[in-house]
Amino acid sequence: MCFIFSSISFAHVRTASEPEWDGFYSLTNQSVTKPIWGGARLQYGFTKYTNGITTEYWFRLDKNKDEDKLLPYATLIVDNIEYPIIAVKNPDVKYTEAGLSLIDVAVGAHVMQQGVIRYFPLSNDLILKIKSAKKIHLKFDTVVRINRTVTIPSDLLEAMQTTIDTPFEEIKKLWQPNNDEE
Repeated sequence: MCFIFSSISFAHVRTASEPEWDGFYSLTNQSVTKPIWGGARLQYGFTKYTNGITTEYWFRLDKNKDEDKLLPYATLIVDNIEYPIIAVKNPDVKYTEAGLSLIDVAVGAHVMQQGVIRYFPLSNDLILKIKSAKKIHLKFDTVVRINRTVTIPSDLLEAMQTTIDTPFEEIKKLWQPNNDEE
């Protein structure tokens, strides 16, 4: 799969624009946390999926497969206000392929080995809150621990806000794969 990291650059965030099915493009930001509990690493992904007419957003959460399973319910805490979010029960191709080039990347000397990946669709109202947010926390549960709360890294929040404002034509221009014929 060909992709390019956009010119949008943040310290610990990778961003990729990718063509998708039926004229859609995705613009995804990803950040990988340092180990928090017992050596686990979380990957956060924020995706804008658009064809210039229809736009959807979702938040992706995944972690090492040797850790306990993520449950499908979480809460985004945007500037101290809680917004429950629910993962897609049966993610289709748009969820599983958008931002795919950013999954299973090396993190230092480690490679993420995914367990359950959760995709949380975000409403337009929540996107407006994220667009002007100063701080976001994520509260989530796993099979063996509940109410785990982490702070979304500030560079990821900034990248998310930039992605929200990036128009479709710019997202298309950001995808510039290498051409083997040139």
